[in-house]
Amino acid sequence: MPIFVVTVFLGSFLLFAVEPMVAKFLLPSFGGTAAVWSTCLVVFQTLLLAGYAYAHLLRTTLSPKAQRWTHLGVLTLALLFLPPAPHVHLTTNTSGIPVWELLRCLFTSIGVPFFALSATAPLLMEWFRQSFPGRSHDRLYAFSNAGSLLALLAYPTLLEPAFTRTTQAWLWAAAMGLFLAACATVAWRSRPSQVLSAPPPPEPQRGNPVRRESNRRRGGRGSTQPEVHAALPAWLWIALPACGSGLLLALTNQLSQDVAPMPLLWVIPMAVYLLTFILCFEGSRSYKRGIFIPAAFLSFFFLAWLLDQGYLHGFWLQVGGYLGVLFLGCMVCHGELYRLRPKPERLTAYYLAIALGGALGGMFVALVAPAIFKTFLETPIITVVVAGLVTFILWRQRPRWSFALPPLALALMGSLTIAASLGYVLLDLRKQSIYVTRSFYGAYRVKEVTVMPLDGVDYPLAPGTARILLSGQIYHGLQFTNAAAAMTPTAYFCTEEGMGVTFRALPAKTNRNIGVVGLGAGTLAAYARPGDHLRYYEINPDVLRIAKTYFTFLTDCPGRVDVILGDGRLSLEREPCQHFDFLLLDAFAGDSVPLHLLTDQAMQTYLRHLEPDGVIAFNISNNHVDLQPVIRALAEKHGLTAVLAPPQFVDPREGKLASMWMLLSANREFLNQPEVAALIRSSDFVSSRRPILWTDDYSSILPILH
Repeated sequence: MPIFVVTVFLGSFLLFAVEPMVAKFLLPSFGGTAAVWSTCLVVFQTLLLAGYAYAHLLRTTLSPKAQRWTHLGVLTLALLFLPPAPHVHLTTNTSGIPVWELLRCLFTSIGVPFFALSATAPLLMEWFRQSFPGRSHDRLYAFSNAGSLLALLAYPTLLEPAFTRTTQAWLWAAAMGLFLAACATVAWRSRPSQVLSAPPPPEPQRGNPVRRESNRRRGGRGSTQPEVHAALPAWLWIALPACGSGLLLALTNQLSQDVAPMPLLWVIPMAVYLLTFILCFEGSRSYKRGIFIPAAFLSFFFLAWLLDQGYLHGFWLQVGGYLGVLFLGCMVCHGELYRLRPKPERLTAYYLAIALGGALGGMFVALVAPAIFKTFLETPIITVVVAGLVTFILWRQRPRWSFALPPLALALMGSLTIAASLGYVLLDLRKQSIYVTRSFYGAYRVKEVTVMPLDGVDYPLAPGTARILLSGQIYHGLQFTNAAAAMTPTAYFCTEEGMGVTFRALPAKTNRNIGVVGLGAGTLAAYARPGDHLRYYEINPDVLRIAKTYFTFLTDCPGRVDVILGDGRLSLEREPCQHFDFLLLDAFAGDSVPLHLLTDQAMQTYLRHLEPDGVIAFNISNNHVDLQPVIRALAEKHGLTAVLAPPQFVDPREGKLASMWMLLSANREFLNQPEVAALIRSSDFVSSRRPILWTDDYSSILPILH
């Protein structure tokens, strides 16, 4: 028994620990966008389904001895693909729709090891059954669940802050070798001659639904079994887990878009999702319809408010709110799924349907939704479908509650109200939009307005009508349609903020060469003079199309403008020296700067393109993390002086927004300019955190969270 426990625990830990690790390896090569994680999760779910089907095939077609030798061979083959560390520059400089390249990278780097691991858990359960007939494997399920949860919680809090990515990959590879040795020991010590006549169903790894069959036979505490309603269709076995999986990915996308794409915000939602599976499949005690269905419906109303106003209320409210919606929604999906479990002879099909549903839900969010929707519609769609499925189930079963109104009436009214409230929010968000688009890199809107909404207040715009570029709820540019004000620097680039200070303090010279990573609406072109050369780097073709079609900063620029499509850092790495006098880093994924643009290796690339007396500016405006320690560490490492340009009092009625910039330079003439020297002497906004040097191999966002 101990060797089974150790092997099951280690296998589950490895399976869930490798997911955020591999995704973090690939994140920089694809622009640091939130879609990287959702695509990775779809691959993991698909490999899980394949591994699960393979385990079922082995158990139904091969003898016990052949099962062991075959699977040990697959595990040995997996060692040839270790360590699971795709290089950060594994891909070409992709722009547009790189999802297929990402899928190729995932399957070739981690496909075989993940497939082998995912198939091992159900096979170990079978080998245990063969070795100890009549003994419950509840303890194995419990240790499997513990390994999964521990991996999800340990990665962002312990493993990521303590080890570099390369070290993590080698540690995982070493643990995989130990796991193979443990599996070989189990195979050698188990006794195939004691095979039972009827094998139990396979056990899905993701979620590990725990069955208490032995407890029910003994009449223990877990013996209460809810009534199985044969009248309900079997397609619910796929639909309910698909909604749970889709809700996981959709809300994780929402968090990554509004906060930051980082492992911490990947694994915590997955841990919540796994927890709901564990609670619901422990037995009928955890899921109570009269509590969770009304609570889930109320959380969907809260979700409508969160989508509309959540970005105004800080990191922890957003994270807690989305996780609460995920927990309650998945409790309903998985609780109803547990109530639908069939007779023992159909359990194999039941568990395979669960795995298929999980994969289909993930594919809908990661692959289908970006292709067919212009904005993030999958979150409200899935919540409305969950409410509709619950209403359908209650209509077919007609249960009785202690409420005055029957549950079917409550569910029907709730579903309609949820659909109406979410629809209203979506229409309100798209109000005054003249263009909406979505790609692998996010969803963007162009609005034409006469007022600027900011922090819940509408400010009338004094110069008149303006066009605003938004990603989610985040401003990425503003331009007035009035010809007299059209070339006025606005939003985060107004003259009162760090950009205005920098351009005024730059050494006087003609024909300046300026590089900009991140295009937005092209507002920085308003600072150009005749003879200047602006070279933009933009990863998203949609943004370039918007900047040329709906804004005129680029076309009206008095200098020469070039736009290079592709990730800014990867493009700069391949180019010859550009001799920039001024290099600006203004790339954002949602409300956060992609982490690979802030590492020591990235800084080396920037300095190669910068003139000795040049200036680098980082836009570190952010509601959730303090990037000052990271930028100060880069300055110290490369012998530069770091200057903080804090937010100034600006007027949204003039289209001017507060922003925070850090300026790095070794140019004493620039640093001695009165405005810059005054910033150096000021310490009102200087972070008290010590400098933290990020590298391509090491970065953790936990120490800099607000």
